[in-house]
Amino acid sequence: MINIPDNYDALLKLFKTLDIPTDEIGFYNHRSFIRAERRNVSFIELYAAFVRLRSREASYDDHVRKTVPIVAKILAEEILSDGQLGACVDAAQILNKILEELGIWSYSIQGAIKIDAPELPNSTHFWLFDEKPMPGHVWVVAPPYEIIDVTLKAQPYSRNEAELLPQFLISEGGKRVEPNALDFTEPMMLAMQHKMLGGSLRNVHKRTNPGMMSAVNFFPSWELKEGSTLLRYATGGVSLSDAPNLAAIKNRTWNGRYAVAVLNDLILPALEAETHKEN
Repeated sequence: MINIPDNYDALLKLFKTLDIPTDEIGFYNHRSFIRAERRNVSFIELYAAFVRLRSREASYDDHVRKTVPIVAKILAEEILSDGQLGACVDAAQILNKILEELGIWSYSIQGAIKIDAPELPNSTHFWLFDEKPMPGHVWVVAPPYEIIDVTLKAQPYSRNEAELLPQFLISEGGKRVEPNALDFTEPMMLAMQHKMLGGSLRNVHKRTNPGMMSAVNFFPSWELKEGSTLLRYATGGVSLSDAPNLAAIKNRTWNGRYAVAVLNDLILPALEAETHKEN
């Protein structure tokens, strides 16, 4: 857990004190930042806070709003056509690095998601704390966008949930909500924790995982509707790739392409075509 300053000037002063330059996107890769992160793994949350708190010009927001939908659409299409399900961590890391290459500040949120729809007899959950090998869900934040989810549809669903979901989701926010232990923790695990610890069931996560609370308290969680489907995104922490750049990410391919080839072969031509269309 880390104390996250609630204003930009205090955060900037902290980074300057630690000799961390903040003028370039992705400064979490700077050696001074990495040194501070080794002392406290939650230090990465300060980079995400910087992304949220930094001032933005209208021209920058226009650039983000023109670029992100194109990038998200192409990446989501590649993920779905490739057929790899449940790859939200890798996809989010790639999306972060692609956005950085395109001059867009971003970070990933690791958390939980709940899906409700009239067609479902009960909710579908991806709990952050579960016995599954890779629990939870990961999405990207690139202000003014609060949620960029390119793998929402590409999950190992068992009740045809994918048919109720968009190919990808981008949103500047919905209804802001306060997440609780029922969002984060699988029910049997939660019941065991509650039996041992007592107190409020909804607040068990604050005692079992106090280190997550700086992120939970600072970064927003959201509830929003897509058609008749209700989605609840509960923030649990910040995640960013250790790779120094996009070309260094080679742990996974999409239709035979590494991440940098997805950018060069598919995304850049699409962005260039859109620019020509506007002109």
